[in-house]
Amino acid sequence: MECVFIKHGIAIKNEGILLPCCTFHSSNEYIQKYQVNNINNIDSWRNGKELSTIRNNFQNGQWSPECIRCQEIESKNRGDSVRLNGANSYSHYLDNDIVLEIRPGNTCNFACQTCWPQASSRVSKYYKDAEIEFNNIVDKNLNLDFLSDIKNQIKDIIILGGEPFYDKKCLSFLKFITDSNLDSNIIIFTNGSVLDKNFLENYPGKITLVFSIDAVGKPAEYIRFGTVWNDIIENYEYAKHLLNIEVRVNITTSPYNYFYLYELVAWLLNDWPSVVSFSEAYSSAGRVLDESIILPEHRSALISKLEVTVENLKLSTVELGQKTNAINAINSIILQLKKSNFNKSANLKFKQFVEKMDTVKGISINDYCPEVAETLSIK
Repeated sequence: MECVFIKHGIAIKNEGILLPCCTFHSSNEYIQKYQVNNINNIDSWRNGKELSTIRNNFQNGQWSPECIRCQEIESKNRGDSVRLNGANSYSHYLDNDIVLEIRPGNTCNFACQTCWPQASSRVSKYYKDAEIEFNNIVDKNLNLDFLSDIKNQIKDIIILGGEPFYDKKCLSFLKFITDSNLDSNIIIFTNGSVLDKNFLENYPGKITLVFSIDAVGKPAEYIRFGTVWNDIIENYEYAKHLLNIEVRVNITTSPYNYFYLYELVAWLLNDWPSVVSFSEAYSSAGRVLDESIILPEHRSALISKLEVTVENLKLSTVELGQKTNAINAINSIILQLKKSNFNKSANLKFKQFVEKMDTVKGISINDYCPEVAETLSIK
């Protein structure tokens, strides 16, 4: 067992931490030790005791505590973990090749229900308005001068936000890419609301745009608050017709969208993108938002709808690997709906969170996602 990110990955978070990947679970000691603005030599970090220990653990078939997110995903067989995605995408790397994941800032024009305040300035605002406690992280001005020394080693760049095409720091990083004459492969995760068309049309290398889409229509406008669905469709179709752009979709599964996966998959089946990936949503406390909060009396109809979704996928002409991945992700939800006990406490906490967010946003979940509102007994 191994992970290419431990050897080739550089991940830079907006709060200034240097990591091997974006899901790396770092200790307080690690955070203090590896601030980007204090890093002068990448090799000393890469060969330090922390990453060396993880490499040794992988060689012995053991997971490290820092890799718990991938371990959980792989144990449930619900979509690909970051580790598995890395094995699929970067196994051809030579010794000095680098994949750079960077979150230059956290400014966002959306306040997604499944996002966390450290990753979105708008989510942070609503958490404060709702008086929900969270660990505030200062969005630092990152010193990225060290990247100039290794720019020729950077083969792939993964850009996250905030919203990369809305955040000024992200746009500044795109300018760094242009000014440095890079032609690295670039993956940009976007909510699809706004695109830098000049950059997309003129960048000399390959760009992969990953649209984060969890539902279609009104439910999409609630789950990823800030969405204007027709604008997303327009930008999605625009990107699909650019020759140097590969369009993908990432679906974050949660109780918010279990009821709407049928419609989303049906929409995607009209013209399935090159890749559709699935990831799980986490609460602000780090717990998976899972099936246990769904009332038992609502599960049978939901299971039937998801089973029809699986059958539609089986009958589709989607590439076999993609088809299998989607079917496994949805079957995993079905299995948990069948076997997980109802968690009344988690249901109540979820309901309270929804009601607080609705209040500060000035909306009602009933107007967008009535099926979710019903299972939460929200009138």
